[in-house]
This record gives sequence, structure tokens and C-alpha cells, in this order.
Amino acid sequence: MKSASLLKPFPEIERLSFAPSKLRGFAATLFSAVCRAPPRDFAATLRSCSGVAASCAMAPTRLGSVGPTTMTSQTDPIPADAPCQFLEWDSNHFGVNIGRVNGCQLDDPLCGAIERWSSERKIACLYFFCRADDPASSRWAESAGFHLADVRLTFGRDVDPSMAAIAPPPAIRPAEPGDVPALEKIAARSHRDSRFYADPRFSREACDRLYAVWIGQSCREWADAVWVAEHANRPAAYLACHVDPAGATGKIGIVAVDEPARGLGLGGALIQTCLSWLASRQIRKATVVTQGRNLAAQRLYQRHGFVSQAMELVYHKWRLNG
Repeated sequence: MKSASLLKPFPEIERLSFAPSKLRGFAATLFSAVCRAPPRDFAATLRSCSGVAASCAMAPTRLGSVGPTTMTSQTDPIPADAPCQFLEWDSNHFGVNIGRVNGCQLDDPLCGAIERWSSERKIACLYFFCRADDPASSRWAESAGFHLADVRLTFGRDVDPSMAAIAPPPAIRPAEPGDVPALEKIAARSHRDSRFYADPRFSREACDRLYAVWIGQSCREWADAVWVAEHANRPAAYLACHVDPAGATGKIGIVAVDEPARGLGLGGALIQTCLSWLASRQIRKATVVTQGRNLAAQRLYQRHGFVSQAMELVYHKWRLNG
């Protein structure tokens, strides 16, 4: 479903030359970035990787500007000691300056550096992804004014090569350009368990639009594959899949079943189709990320052989004078 080259829309990255010792690190960092979640700051991530590699980022690529931002486009590498990075896509989409704390730990000096960085850039909202087994950083986050917005769970499983022989059910097919309007409508009403909806400072309309954009752009170029499940002769569910640059792991990026079609097994059929597709390409690992509050999704993945692998606490901080 995506362009021939993931880096095609980013000539400043595509033109780079990497020494062999650097290339593997760049690929690993980029895959880690892509696999962490919604389509918010991938454009910034790619650009920030132009030196050696960025520390962390969030998932799929750039769109046109949505709303004003006072920041310039992030085209220069992020300094190795920068406490945060500016998220251009998020800022444009939500209409306020948004940044993300680099790394997954906090302490007193870092909290001070984050506040100075945020003040200089008039940041309104900051994201911080904290390891769940680091209570000290959680306490620092709370003392610095961050509030818990989400618990992110990563699930994974091995992909059995024999799954390549499993044919998709009749209701499952690859997404087509004509599906996009219907899928965008499903997306706009199907992801209410995400951290953006849980944070009342983000408008519901902007959150709806974020997920509509995500599935639309996944069909156009972000994803390696998108499947649609039909019910009553119309699209009723979707699943988008991404493959890491090394071709070793597939990531289920976004999944939804429209409410009238839930309980019919469409979500499970989409997952099985995805696993079969991965197996046919000799990909032996699959991962997916969901929210701690989304019990239905957790049970769906567990029923299909996924087991929990990691947990993160996601914090937001709103700065009144950002």
C-alpha cells in the first residue's frame, strides 16, 4: 500500500550516505520509532535521524499543515543532549505547540532542562513515555506537573511459517482507493480508548480527525498492507500493517471494527490474514500496541497468540503559558 521507498517523501534523508557501522543503528532506531504508536511525529523523526539517529519517536508520516504553529519545520538533527523534541505533525494538527521528552527517565536536573526548553519554544503540551518499572521517574513526572494519560501495552508473538498457507476468509480483501471515505468514517468513531480522547484538553473533533487521517494515509502510503473486512456488502473493519526496515518484524498499526459489525469475528479474521501475509514474506515476529483501558483489544490479541511484552506509562503536561 505504501510508496516504493518509505523515505521517498523525505529527500533530505533519502540522499544520506551511511557508513556500514551506522546503517544498522539508523534502521533499528527508525523501526523503534515507527513501532511506538499513532501517526503523529514520524516526519520529525525521520528528519531528526539525519545525523546518527534520534532517540525515540512516534509513528507514521507527514501530512499537510492542519492549524497554525509558531515553530519552524524541524529539518536539523536533534542535538544529542536536547531534553525534548518538537513534534511538528502534532502541533499542526492540534493547533498548539507540542513536544516530547527524549528518553524514558526523569530526574531533577532533567526536569529543569525540560522546563527551560519548553519555555523557550512556547510549548503548550509535552508527552513523556515512562517505563512502568521506573517509579522514581513516575514520581518526578508527577512532581513536574505531568498527568497520566495512558498505559501502553505492547504484545507480540512468533509467526509460524505454516500460516502462509491460510487463505483469507471471503469477507477479507486488500483495501482499495474507493474504500478510504468509508474507512475514515469508521476510524473517526472507533478509537475512543486512546490517550488523546482521555485528555480533555484535546478536542474530540481533532481526535476524530486524527484517526481518520491515520487510516486514510495508511491506505495511501504509510502502511505496507491494509485489509478491509466487509459486512452487508460494505467496509466494516480494517487493519493496517507495517514491516520494519530489516524485514524481521511486522507491526499491526491500526485496527478497528465498526460497532454494528462487532461480535462477528471480523477483527480475528483480519489478524489471521495479517499473520498469514507476514508468514508468506518470511517475517517471523509480529507486534501490536494497545491501551491499558482497551480490554476488548487485549483479549482479541491474546486469543490469537499474542502475549504481553512491555508496558509504558504515558504522561501529558499542559503548560498554561505555553
